[in-house]
Amino acid sequence: MTYYGHDAVSVLDGGWNRWIEEEREVETGPVTVSRAQFEPRVRPSWRTTAAKVLARLESPGLQLLDARDAGQFTGAKRRGPRGGHIPGAVHVPRELFFDPEGGFLPLDEIRRRMVERGVVPEKPTIAYCNGGVAATVVLFNLARLGYTNLTNYDGSWNEWGPRLDLPISP
Repeated sequence: MTYYGHDAVSVLDGGWNRWIEEEREVETGPVTVSRAQFEPRVRPSWRTTAAKVLARLESPGLQLLDARDAGQFTGAKRRGPRGGHIPGAVHVPRELFFDPEGGFLPLDEIRRRMVERGVVPEKPTIAYCNGGVAATVVLFNLARLGYTNLTNYDGSWNEWGPRLDLPISP
C-alpha cells in the first residue's frame, strides 16, 4: 500500500486468531461501509529491478537483506538452477521478526536483532526473498523501527537465481 501512496496502513498484529484468543470485542451481522476514494500515487523508490540492484552492488552504503531461510541463503537448498545469495547480502530471515507465541516481536527485540546483524537506519536498504513477499515482512518491521530508505526487489531470487549473467555468492 505504501508503494501505491497510501500512508494510513495498519496490520493486525497476530491476526484474527490472536484477536479472538484475547477475547476482544467482535460484532456480528450486516455491515455498512461508506465508499472510500483512493487514487494511487506510485512511489518508484519502494521497488527496484535486477539491473538497479546489480548497479548498486558495489555501493558501500547499501544494505542488501536476504529474507529467505538459511538453507536457501547458503545454497544448501535450491529453488531453481543456482543456489546461494546475491553478493554482499546479509541474512535477515523473515522468521527473525515473529514471536513464537504469534505476532511480531517487541520493537526493542527487533532493534537488537538488527543491530546484531549490522542493519542500521542510516543506510539505504533493499530486501529480497524468492518473489518479494517475505521481504515485505523485513521492510515492514524496519519501517516500524523508523527506517525510511527502504526498497523491495520483488523480482528477488526467482528472477536473479536463473539468470547466468548475474553474480551469486554461495
